[in-house]
Amino acid sequence: MPKKTKNIKLTDVDYNLAQEIAKRRLILKEELASIGVAKFNIKGREENAAIYYKELQNLEKSVNEKLTQLYGNGSLDLEKKEFIPS
Repeated sequence: MPKKTKNIKLTDVDYNLAQEIAKRRLILKEELASIGVAKFNIKGREENAAIYYKELQNLEKSVNEKLTQLYGNGSLDLEKKEFIPS
């Protein structure tokens, strides 16, 4: 049988170092969890932005077709509120 050894009391310095490591590991774990939540939120925002972008493209295409039917080919000067034929 293995010989039983007696537990050894840590010095205050060694105990404090071990406690500091445990505390920092907990802080790291919490930070990594926060990063995971942030990534999840970013993914949702990216998906929403993609939907918004697609809607914008559809609106832009629709408006361009309407304006082309009304005014012909050309461009817009939004500051002057004018259509510039090409």
